[in-house]
Amino acid sequence: MIMKLLIMMHIICARLEMNDIRNICESPFSISENILINQSGPLNPLRTYIMHKSSYVYNKRLFSQGIDTDYSMKKGAKSTDSEHFYIYTRNPENDKAYKFSNARCRYSPSYLYYYHKTMIYMFPCENNNLSIESCKNDSFTRFLRAHCNKVDSLYLLASLLLLSEGIDVPISIEKNIHNGERILLKFDFDEFSFIDLPLWLESIVPKETNQKMHDTNGVSEEIDLYIHQENIMHEVGRIMVYQKEAEQIVQFFKSLCREPFLSDLSNCREPSGRQEFNMGYFLESPRLLIQSYIFEYIDNEKQYKLFLDSVYMLLQKMLYYMKSSEQHKQLIKRTINCCFIDVKDLYNGPQRNHVIDICALKYKIDRSSILP
Repeated sequence: MIMKLLIMMHIICARLEMNDIRNICESPFSISENILINQSGPLNPLRTYIMHKSSYVYNKRLFSQGIDTDYSMKKGAKSTDSEHFYIYTRNPENDKAYKFSNARCRYSPSYLYYYHKTMIYMFPCENNNLSIESCKNDSFTRFLRAHCNKVDSLYLLASLLLLSEGIDVPISIEKNIHNGERILLKFDFDEFSFIDLPLWLESIVPKETNQKMHDTNGVSEEIDLYIHQENIMHEVGRIMVYQKEAEQIVQFFKSLCREPFLSDLSNCREPSGRQEFNMGYFLESPRLLIQSYIFEYIDNEKQYKLFLDSVYMLLQKMLYYMKSSEQHKQLIKRTINCCFIDVKDLYNGPQRNHVIDICALKYKIDRSSILP
């Protein structure tokens, strides 16, 4: 119960507010004094703010036909011969991805399966809220928070975002040493490791008890059982837990840069107009997953600007120092132009400063609301 309350508190307190978003959009980040994020690109937190308010990921996660939902319907104790009551219980943290036997015309069955599996890992949605938090010892968010004091975790998110754009970031899962498995990002031309995160984390788990639980027949027995359960929670042990979800999420995003998933990635591109938007293909895009996850994970302006530094640094390293094909270089250049603009183009260029319009709209809505 305490763990669930802590998760709920984090859900309520997290996420960037409009003031933070405006500062991020209108001020240079630390690595360059002359560069801003492109408000039409994937780094704009205003995009994910609107997607969050529109509940795109929430609806996709809880109601997608690609997910085998875990629920139960039981007859309630208040039921009578003439009137029936049922108790509906939904457990999204226990959802599974469907394994499609036949390919739909747009995506391969394998892509749909691993896409929805990754979505469940990234958005466990415990307590029926859109949430990245989980009580599991091997959850992806727990893995990131265990390394939150290291910039490696932000480079990991930056790598996943670039992989979703089709850029083949040389991130890998190293398994050469038993119990020494780790996520690694290191370029051949540099001794420095941008990511070096061990996949084994120490976890606290309740110790097993040999005392057999029994049904209670009275109030005193219920009290004794409650006290016994409380005592069990204090008897904990420490074990090393392998972070399976983190590994599989990295492997999924890494697979986007090669066939057969490379074709699927192009099929779920961002809509260019209202008609394509209404088709909803973007809802099955890994871009939606990672951009929405970053919005849920990074909850302050300072950390978001460090994340922007990470994206910019990786792009510069791969463009000017990493050996790759000319086609890949052109993709990196297009991504840089899509993600960043010169500071003088914020008001003088063709790009519109959308955050001003949204802030004005939000102000009018808040002023018109009856209750705060």
